[in-house]
Amino acid sequence: MVALLSACAPRVGQVVGLLREDIHLVPAGSTVPGCPYSLGPHLHLHLHLEKRDGHPRGAANKNRGTVIVPVPQPMVMLYADWMRLIIPGAGNAVWTFVSFPGPTGEPGGQVPGTRRVKDLISDLARDAGIRHIHPHKLRHTFGENAADLDVACDVLQRLLGHRGDEPERVPQPFRRPGRPRRTGRERQDLRTKMTTSAPLPAPAPAAGWEPAWDYLARQGLDRSPLQLRFPLGADWHSLRHCRHTDCERPATSWPWLCHRCASDWQEAGAPDDIDRWSAYAPVPLARRTYAEYRCRVGCDRAAEVHGLCKSCASERRVLRLNVEEYLARGREPRPGFGKCLVRVCPRMAVVRRSRLCLPHQRQWSNAGTPDREAWALTATAVYTSIDVVPLADLAPTVVAQVLRGYEAQLRQGGRINPAQVKSAVRWLCDHTVNDLTAAELPSKGAKTTYLRLWQRTLPLLEADPATEHTRPLVRLHILNPRYKGGSVDLQGVQAPWVTHLAQQYLHHLAAAGASSARLMTVGYASRWFALFLRTLPGEGRRPGDVGRDGMLTYLCWLTRRARDTSDYQLLNEDDPVRQIVAERLLPSRQGARPLLVTPVRHHELVKVLREVLEHGRTWLADNHAADVHLQEMDVPP
Repeated sequence: MVALLSACAPRVGQVVGLLREDIHLVPAGSTVPGCPYSLGPHLHLHLHLEKRDGHPRGAANKNRGTVIVPVPQPMVMLYADWMRLIIPGAGNAVWTFVSFPGPTGEPGGQVPGTRRVKDLISDLARDAGIRHIHPHKLRHTFGENAADLDVACDVLQRLLGHRGDEPERVPQPFRRPGRPRRTGRERQDLRTKMTTSAPLPAPAPAAGWEPAWDYLARQGLDRSPLQLRFPLGADWHSLRHCRHTDCERPATSWPWLCHRCASDWQEAGAPDDIDRWSAYAPVPLARRTYAEYRCRVGCDRAAEVHGLCKSCASERRVLRLNVEEYLARGREPRPGFGKCLVRVCPRMAVVRRSRLCLPHQRQWSNAGTPDREAWALTATAVYTSIDVVPLADLAPTVVAQVLRGYEAQLRQGGRINPAQVKSAVRWLCDHTVNDLTAAELPSKGAKTTYLRLWQRTLPLLEADPATEHTRPLVRLHILNPRYKGGSVDLQGVQAPWVTHLAQQYLHHLAAAGASSARLMTVGYASRWFALFLRTLPGEGRRPGDVGRDGMLTYLCWLTRRARDTSDYQLLNEDDPVRQIVAERLLPSRQGARPLLVTPVRHHELVKVLREVLEHGRTWLADNHAADVHLQEMDVPP
């Protein structure tokens, strides 16, 4: 709102009475149905400010009829950001500026009054340390800048909405007494600032792949020890409580029984009434989890479910004591056997002779008891608890990458499959991966499904929509979320100035909501033009070397490519002349066949290139290449 007041000089009553349907953000040469206004050679956008009767807040407007006001480029970006902000809170509002839903329960979509806007400007000015600022002063600032740019008196009158019988009101009152007139260079800088987008800042360096720890902690991340937990009953993963009333184990699928209860249920003949069966079925053995906590007695050994190591638990059962009674006896801690010999296993050894944890002791025995030292170097990690995924065995970089991908997966709202998370982490441990983004993953397989998903997600997390258009390969879904996919390839454009103008025009089209097909046509037009520039001395790397003569030569060159297209389509595939003709055309990125210049595509390529050059006319003029342009008559029918 503040930018609109200073860049377009509307009255405050016009701002609060502005409807969304009044704003026509269309590129040069285009019109909106019902609006005959088309942009001139140096204006690319416009917005309508109309007198509004019956405003909810009683806003007044001194204008009579309709005033058409051009909009500078930066306003387009700000308006697109504003629409993305207000649509979630007030998507059905017809007014441009509305309020958000308040923390006290106030509904969103309320239209502010002129007093509210004045208070807003005053508050912002006070925070900035400026006194005596009100909305109308921003209108005077616009008049001062326009007067310094030597805007004609009648043009400035129309922009400000003054009547034609008030010539004394402009432009002199906007030049304050004692204020020095801007120099020529200052006026040129001001003109560039008001008619072109400000240069985008360089992208900030990545924050070291730092995940959102607080968010992940609410979703089960335990940082000490570092592991992912899946609490039973949570709605963001697929684990559930076992349907047996006295069982503490998780269930992964229908009939929602743990593996032990499911085995007993199958032995009982798989009765249909599972709840009735579980009421009479015996309680399964207590669940054991290893290497998560040490024995409560103080033994340097892993604790089981009751908090005692295997030896202490066996002694407790022999003495017929409960856990608290056993701890009260003051048993001396037993020495441990050290860490499991397997390098990727975080558990403690439970057997003195083999120095292996219980799961790896079973694996080693099932393998025929080979040489332990050699077997331990290749043994894989074993996770006995499906609702806990340890991460301590991963490299620090991989831990951050896994958590970033896992966080993005959670924020998308789908249910997480803990078994696939466990399989993904185990695969990373087994293959000693140090960088997930550079890892060579299998093309298919359930164990690496999440890894492939995280690997594709990580580059997108570091993408910045504000700077995406500066890449040689512009991804449309990052440039604007409304696009579902696709990209604009500018990698083959050798002329930096063509790449720059195409990127700026892509940014403009994406903010205005143009179709993805139109953005892709910008890439095709730029690549065809770059192919022509290669035929010029210096390959057209400087716009001043091209000139108007070069543009006319390009039109003739593209017409010849259209004739080559007709010849290519008429020749048989086995004709050697067809391959010679194909070499004159632009090669396709897929490599199957060249890109053709059909009559429709011929019209689109010239028209879109003209729009790109018109959009960057100020930039070309600043670089002494104002004659690099195409006229409307140059566009073929």
